[in-house]
Amino acid sequence: MIFFFYGKPALAQSLQFGNTNLYIKISGSCDSVHSLNQAHLSSLFESDVPAKFTIVNDSVLHFSTFILGQSFFYFFYKEKYNLILLSPNKTTTLNFAHIDCNNYNVKFEGEFEQVFRQSEAYAELIKNALFGYKSPKDRNPLSKKSRFQSANDFRDSKLREFDDRIAFAVEKMKPLTVSRSLQNKLSMFMKADLINKYDSLVVRYNREIVVDSLLDSPVSPERDISYYQNLLKLNNSEDDILMFFDPTFLQAIRKDSVLDLPNLINNPADSFISRLRKLLPGQNDLFYEVILIGAYVDQINQKIPLSENQKTIVNSYFKNAQISNYIHYRNALVSDFSKKSFGRYYLPYDTAKNDVLNDLLLKYKGKVVIADFWATWCGPCIDAFNKIKEVKAQYTSSDDVVFVYLTDQSSDRSRWEGYADIIAGEHYYLSKTQMNAIYTEYNIESIPSYLLFDKNGSLAHKNIGGYMGNEKLIKWIGSTIK
Repeated sequence: MIFFFYGKPALAQSLQFGNTNLYIKISGSCDSVHSLNQAHLSSLFESDVPAKFTIVNDSVLHFSTFILGQSFFYFFYKEKYNLILLSPNKTTTLNFAHIDCNNYNVKFEGEFEQVFRQSEAYAELIKNALFGYKSPKDRNPLSKKSRFQSANDFRDSKLREFDDRIAFAVEKMKPLTVSRSLQNKLSMFMKADLINKYDSLVVRYNREIVVDSLLDSPVSPERDISYYQNLLKLNNSEDDILMFFDPTFLQAIRKDSVLDLPNLINNPADSFISRLRKLLPGQNDLFYEVILIGAYVDQINQKIPLSENQKTIVNSYFKNAQISNYIHYRNALVSDFSKKSFGRYYLPYDTAKNDVLNDLLLKYKGKVVIADFWATWCGPCIDAFNKIKEVKAQYTSSDDVVFVYLTDQSSDRSRWEGYADIIAGEHYYLSKTQMNAIYTEYNIESIPSYLLFDKNGSLAHKNIGGYMGNEKLIKWIGSTIK
């Protein structure tokens, strides 16, 4: 049974908006700012946005941006994971003092040092829970598994699995320990799949227990609002919401067709909150406010600026001016993006046209084209960006070579834009059908994949399903550029 709850409008006075600064200082016998990579910012309202450092000098990096509430920032240095919790109007400094090339000490200056000191443990928790866990084997070889008859039964089975994964990871990583709040954050991240990927998870399960084959039409029990009864047992304090809620889970809630939350373009904020409270009763007031703010950010990230009426609603609805200031700040970035969109092409071809690669290559006729096929969700693709930087640096001033990056609608648009800001080159965001046509033509089955075309637009080299390495790429370019 769903109980209706009517409460006073959430105020979220604890949310603060302001500039945050992070300095990375590297010293010692083997210091290198170039050993730092894969930097990302993750807030309550969007997950894992690529972050760009400014190189102050050979040993100092600086990152600065405006945030609302605490935001996680992570990066890898010397292949080690570093996790930092940033606050508005605060400065955090990490001093990496090298003993030798592989060993260093880190001095932390700022808030939330206890979170940073759990970086290694949290990385181990993620690795073991997501990639190290194996489902226990059924001790009875004659037992017969069957399809789940309801979505809620499937949900409960997966929730038990997530608990097992966390318990397995905690035991595996000893003597390292990680806080309960970070464990809950990872659990929330896994729960997002129960919303975003429900159908595919059910299909995969049915195929694994061999009740369905690849030839069968996939069928999943239909979800309804009761699906959230066990999924949303949160009851967190404001501090936990502000610092440890997972944005992937919150975005999944906002976009779930079962909830069918009102579109903010055509509906005022109070109707959005009213429906949210009715469907998901009994949560902390801040929870509802955070969902609403995220919905405005979702709209802005789709490059749909706020209407004049929406601006008025934002100003009047949010009692905390810090929130409205943040939303207006994000809205202003939409026009800034359009002014800086050179080298980025979002759905540049009519979606009815599938064969677009030849048109694209004609644009670069007379140049050697390295086509990089990637996606914002593809870890190996993003890892390769850092490796290929050394090759790109050799051709920065060359008019004969161009690096072209292609992704499709499976990529998050906001993250795509973030990477385009950081990665030099030409960036194309194609429709899925256009990308599939290219994949079919060149037998691309996995990414990252790379095609190298000569100055006449003919395929000269290709590497499917992984980065070929700098040495081979340099050789390819050298043999083709002549």
